[in-house]
Order: sequence, then structure tokens, then C-alpha cells
Amino acid sequence: MQTFFQQLRQPKQSLAQQLDQPFQQWPYRAWLLHSSLAVGGSLIFGGSLNRALPRWSQRGAAWWLTLSSGAGWLVLGPALLLASRGNINSCIQACLVSMSYGETILLIAALLNYVLKSQAYAQQRNLLLVLIANLSMATALAEQLSMIKLARWQTWLLWMLLLNGTGAVCFYRLRHLLAK
Repeated sequence: MQTFFQQLRQPKQSLAQQLDQPFQQWPYRAWLLHSSLAVGGSLIFGGSLNRALPRWSQRGAAWWLTLSSGAGWLVLGPALLLASRGNINSCIQACLVSMSYGETILLIAALLNYVLKSQAYAQQRNLLLVLIANLSMATALAEQLSMIKLARWQTWLLWMLLLNGTGAVCFYRLRHLLAK
């Protein structure tokens, strides 16, 4: 059974090994760790945003980011499942591993928000790190899903339209959470 770190170090090889496994042999423990990193990372990064944007509520920003990004993944996941013709375990693993890469970047951003005293360029720094995390996740996802014959351009298109689109709509609809 694959470990969390094996999946991060060798995502395509891990996915190839996972292709025809019965559900009893799926790496549930590793997937739980990826999921915990995704939710925890979003909460921590979201909560750190009030250091860069002092008018934002720490708790509200944590929930705003976590709910919005989570909704994006809940929309993207089934679309990837349809596009890959039902390869559920590969889609789950590729999504979770990709999330882990992005959330690691966001945790670094959160650390910078808490450590750096100056708010100079804090908004720009956070925007840049969110962009890097987003591109890292999309690239990792497209590379992994190419193993199951899902074209990279299809993954990128679904990513931009569904994950980023849903996230943007939720960011707007949930903006009331940001008020102190």
C-alpha cells in the first residue's frame, strides 16, 4: 500500500500502480492525510489573510477560503470522473495529491503572513503565492491524469472553468464572512 510521501514523491508512478486496484486496496490512510492537509491548509492560510488585510475577520477568512475552494473541488471532481470515463480511484488520488502540493505552498504563504512584520506588499505577495499554488495544482493534476489518457488540455480547461469558476462565484457569494 502506498504511503502519503510516496504519492507526493512519485505521483505518476503511484497513480499507475493504483489503476486497477480493488477498492479494498485503495490507499485510504494516505488519502485521509492529503484531505487533512487540504482542509487544514486552507483554514490556516485563510486565517492568516487578516495579517495582510486587517479589515478581514480571521475566522471568517478561514471559512471563506476553505468553503469556496472546497466547492470548486466538489464540482471539478465529478467532471474529471466523467471525462476520464469513470476511473474513480485515479481521479481521487490525482486530486488529493495535487491539493497537497498547492496547500503546502499556501502554508508557506501563511507562515510568511505570520512572520513578516511589514505589511508592505503583503497583498501582492499573497496573490502571487495563490497564483503559484493554483498553477502548481493544475499542472500536477494534468500530468497525473495524462496517465489515464485524459488530455492535459482537457484537465486545464475543466480546471479553469469549473474549479476556478466555482471558487470565484463562491468567493463572491461568501464575501460577507470577511467582515469583522
